[in-house]
Amino acid sequence: MKNSNQFKTTLFMATTLATVLLALALVFLFVKHARQSREFNAFRDNIEEREKKSRILSEVPHGAVRLDEKRNRLVGRVEDYEFVYTVDPRLQNMAEEALRAFGEKHNLGSEEYAGSIVGVDASTGAVKVMASYESRRAEFFAASPWSGLLDPMARNSAFPMASIQKIVTAAAGVGMGVTTPETVEVCRGAMHVGGRTIASFTGSTSGKMSLGQAMATSCNTIFAQIALDLSRDKLEDTYRKFMFNRRLEFDLPVAESVFTVPDEKYSLAEAGSGLGGARVSPLHVALVSAAVQNKGVMMRPYLVDRIERGKEVIRKAEPAPLSEPMTKDTADKVALLMEGTIEQGGTGYNGFGKPMLDQGLRRNVPAKTGTVYGACKSLKVTWFVGFVADGEPDIAFAVLLTNRVGVNLHATELAWDFFETVFHDKKIQKHDR
Repeated sequence: MKNSNQFKTTLFMATTLATVLLALALVFLFVKHARQSREFNAFRDNIEEREKKSRILSEVPHGAVRLDEKRNRLVGRVEDYEFVYTVDPRLQNMAEEALRAFGEKHNLGSEEYAGSIVGVDASTGAVKVMASYESRRAEFFAASPWSGLLDPMARNSAFPMASIQKIVTAAAGVGMGVTTPETVEVCRGAMHVGGRTIASFTGSTSGKMSLGQAMATSCNTIFAQIALDLSRDKLEDTYRKFMFNRRLEFDLPVAESVFTVPDEKYSLAEAGSGLGGARVSPLHVALVSAAVQNKGVMMRPYLVDRIERGKEVIRKAEPAPLSEPMTKDTADKVALLMEGTIEQGGTGYNGFGKPMLDQGLRRNVPAKTGTVYGACKSLKVTWFVGFVADGEPDIAFAVLLTNRVGVNLHATELAWDFFETVFHDKKIQKHDR
């Protein structure tokens, strides 16, 4: 009987212990599962958050630009992420106003026009102004403040580069020892290449001139000859260094600028003078000017300075070189060649240089003009590009104007409308000159 009771007691204790152990095991498994579930959910949430952040950080908000008046900056927002733009609100406002008012100021009436003004900090690549406008979409631009910033025209590479190509030709010719700023040549009214004719800007022989004078007066035949002396491969290689036929990294999509020249002399001469071969965006042209100003180094352009989430800075832009299309010595010489454009006798004098002098201003603005008639049916495309070499605003710029062939207005007038306001603005001009 005693043994039977002991057996029952032992069995009860063993059963109880097994039950307790089973319960503990179940609790352990439950806790482990719960922890794993929490870890999995946290891991999944982390992945989703990272994917969301990656998606947001890879896009720039469209149509959501606003002025942060407290910090004097332009910003955009995607969900709870705020994009802080590199653009100077004051310059941007002046550019958009110059574009909007251009038709009325120059009595265009119902004549349609479109244009872009782009300016970059040559030493960093930061975009300081990027404004576009089309008169046929006037109501849209009027109803949407800062709408000119994200408009795609400034990033569209459909525009013929025209005589702005002479900057690239000069960089190649000077850099490879084919010519020098002091070289004197005859600017012929026309030259015959491969049975066809390259005509000069004036259409008549202008006599002997230095390379600087040839740049200022945009002598086609002198630059055509430089291209022929270089060879197609060398000129094409220089364009590639200037980021043509290559993807241009930017915070918004940019159409690739194209340089194509058939392997025959006439097309090469055309490309050297700017009569064909290259199509480009206003943003890219500003970068070409910036490379000259920045001693031969083209910096990667960027529009977003940083991305914030509350007080946290998620991403901060870091300036980085994109290409080195020419040496410092060559860049200095090309800059010198560009100085005569706005001086008397230069192609930019009437529209930019003279009105600047008439107001008692003497600013050093190395520049180049470009004009293509009938680029698209009856459309005229004109350029004024360069950089401010003597102070504020310290930008390399490109100004594009498109209008009807019969309208006697050019990008130089649009550029002056913008810079007239800029040069007289006391908050931009930090000291007297």
